[in-house]
Amino acid sequence: PEVGRIFYLMPRLDTANGMDAMRLQNEFQTIRVPGGASVPVAASTFVFADVIRYIRRDGAFVTGIALVFVFAVLFAAHRSLLRAVILIAPMIVGLAWLFGLLVLFDIPLTFYSIIMIPVIIGTGIDSSIHLYQRYRELGPGSIPTVLRRTGPPVVLSTVTTMAGFGSLMLAQHRGLASMGEVAAIGMSTVLVATLIGLPALILATERRKPPSPGDQGPPGGRERRRA
Repeated sequence: PEVGRIFYLMPRLDTANGMDAMRLQNEFQTIRVPGGASVPVAASTFVFADVIRYIRRDGAFVTGIALVFVFAVLFAAHRSLLRAVILIAPMIVGLAWLFGLLVLFDIPLTFYSIIMIPVIIGTGIDSSIHLYQRYRELGPGSIPTVLRRTGPPVVLSTVTTMAGFGSLMLAQHRGLASMGEVAAIGMSTVLVATLIGLPALILATERRKPPSPGDQGPPGGRERRRA
C-alpha cells in the first residue's frame, strides 16, 4: 500500500538569519499539493523563528518587569520613595546610554544579547546599593570618602564580571559574540552613570533638606572617620 510522499524543500534564504527564518515560515507554513489539500511544513527553522517572535514580543515587557521589581524591592528595603529613585536613576541612565551606543555603532540587539539586559540591571543596582549603604553608614558629607574607599571594590567587581561576559566577544558564533558586546558596553555605561550620577543625586538631596535620622550614620561615625 502507498504510505505517502515526502517533499524536501531547499530554501535559498539564510536560515541562520532571524528575519529570513520568519519570512520563510510566513511563506511556507503550509503548502498546497495537487488535489487542493494543504499540508503543514515542519522545520527546525520554524522553531527558531517562533523563539525570535516571542523574544521580540516579550523582551521589552520582561525588562520592564525586572525594573519594576527592582524598584519595588528598593522601596521596601529603604521605605523611602526618594531613596529608591536615587538608587535606580543612575542605572536607568546607564541603560539609556547603552541603547544609544548600540544605535550609534550599529550593534543589533539579538535574541541572544537581550538576555544580558537583566544581568546588566542586577550588576548596576548592586553598585548603587553598595555605595549608598556606605554613605548611610558614614553620614552626610562623606561622598569623597565613599568614592575613595568603596568605589574601587565596586569598580573591580563590575570589571571582573564584565571581563567574564566580554570574553564572549571572541567567540566565532555571532549570537554569543553579541552577548559579549552588549555586556561589555552595558556594564561600562551603568558603572560610569553610577559613579557620576549617584554622588550627584546624594549631594543634591543633602542641599535640599536636613539629613534624616537614617542618614546620620552610627554614633561616633564622624569621630572614627577623623581618627
